[in-house]
Amino acid sequence: MNWQSSSHWWLLLALVPYALLQARFLAGLKDLPVLLGSDQAARLAWKRYISRRSGAATAGGLFWLACVAALSGVVSLPRHVTEPVDSALVSFVVDVSNSMLGDDGGGRRIDAAARFTAGVSAAADGAMLSLVAFKGGPVTLCPPTMDRAAFAEALRWAGPHVTTSPGSDIGAAIDEAARPGLALGSTRVIVVLSDGNDTGSRAREAAVEAADSGARLVFVGFGGDRALPVSNVDGAQVTSADGRVVTTALDSAAMRSWAQAARGVYVDADG
Repeated sequence: MNWQSSSHWWLLLALVPYALLQARFLAGLKDLPVLLGSDQAARLAWKRYISRRSGAATAGGLFWLACVAALSGVVSLPRHVTEPVDSALVSFVVDVSNSMLGDDGGGRRIDAAARFTAGVSAAADGAMLSLVAFKGGPVTLCPPTMDRAAFAEALRWAGPHVTTSPGSDIGAAIDEAARPGLALGSTRVIVVLSDGNDTGSRAREAAVEAADSGARLVFVGFGGDRALPVSNVDGAQVTSADGRVVTTALDSAAMRSWAQAARGVYVDADG
């Protein structure tokens, strides 16, 4: 050890008079039981007292030694620190497909997703925000911006009317959100809000690719376990090719699997 470079080790010199005084004090205590006579109980009580004082003196010396070691950098304690970044971008990917028009008892899924987005964006102080709405294909309603008013205006337009493409391609939407380039040292968070009814084929692949590029993904599920009939923006029920009414429920299992593959997080909005 380089004592010259360890500027706090000289504090150990303070232990010398402490140790000498404690040793002298304890040595004097050992002779006192003679004055107690033949009272065995008193002798045992006195020995226990001496043991406690000896333990306290030892603990005090060890504590001082640990403090000096910590100040000198020999002992390091774990700490949680904020990682400095040049900038941060929170990209919201909102499902505006027909299935999100369903009402599970607490209002339409798409309205709940909009409220969730507004709440999180308001809390993301200092971060850039972007907004992607998607059905069968994605549409960037708001490119990365610090303008909260512009983002709020874009969010008001997030609905089934933004694109006529049918379906719900979550993978394409994640690709769209991850597309804008960011400076080195920046943090990107992609928040996917959906009921998990993916009609594409690469949601998992897109999530993994975004995570591998450095993005952190959060999937937020909207809807309930009960399958509801799907209606379009005009209120007409959506039917399959064979004429059956299409019904959907929250597919939380799929969204959890995408989050797990991307080392991200799944959150149930109702929870």
